[in-house]
Amino acid sequence: MDSDSDVLSHFGVLDELIQMIYQGASKFVVISEADDVRWTVHLGLSGSNARWWKGTWDARDIRKIADSHSSRNALQTFATRLADAFVQGELHVGNWSPNTSGSINLTIGTTTKAPTHIDLHELSLQDAVNFSARMFTSIALQAQSRRCRLHSTGSTLPPPPPALPPAEKSGEEELRRLQAEPEAQHQAASSSASTSGVRLKRKAEEAEEKVHVLETQLARARTAGPTSDSSKLVSKTVPAAVPARKGASLANPTRKARKYQALEFDDDDE
Repeated sequence: MDSDSDVLSHFGVLDELIQMIYQGASKFVVISEADDVRWTVHLGLSGSNARWWKGTWDARDIRKIADSHSSRNALQTFATRLADAFVQGELHVGNWSPNTSGSINLTIGTTTKAPTHIDLHELSLQDAVNFSARMFTSIALQAQSRRCRLHSTGSTLPPPPPALPPAEKSGEEELRRLQAEPEAQHQAASSSASTSGVRLKRKAEEAEEKVHVLETQLARARTAGPTSDSSKLVSKTVPAAVPARKGASLANPTRKARKYQALEFDDDDE
């Protein structure tokens, strides 16, 4: 026969479960806990007439209820079936009315052929307060992983890392610095390349502007130049007048001028 702890080990799937029950106008909260000694169920009534009930199963109760399922595999299957029914909300509070006091029961697996019933006994005011305080303490501890938020959200931030000793902290800072250097160098190279590209583009634009100005000046010179330039060309091609040599012919400067001698006639009186 398995020991008590072996029997309860199969009920680990029922630990830290919580579910709501809406029955008529009443609203209940059910909390399931399991350890190596017992399986415990707490049922709380919400509202102005709030109360707590409690029911427990130890290894002896489990063997009695699951007599025909005493093997390890059968006990595991039985506990898993209870956990699935709990999660699916297949729960019902029996022997309950708003004026009821004392014992009630909780049914788990309302849609199955063989539902399980747990007897619940009402807690005293002091026990109810103690249990409520313990539950709120557990909720507060779990909220620390959510940055102390009562309810988890989709934007829950990860918990801050634990503080490191000075030696580890300085080593981690050095590692982060070394990891950041390649990125900084890459950014500097990208910035330098971008600056060089801007300078080259500016120089190309200036050169293009100079070419445009020269083309404009050349076009103007071609339009206004022929009249003045042709006169310059003509003046250059016409040779300067050669001064006439003394005694040269005016008609042909290369020859000497002809000399004409005056004719003399004799006087008729002689």
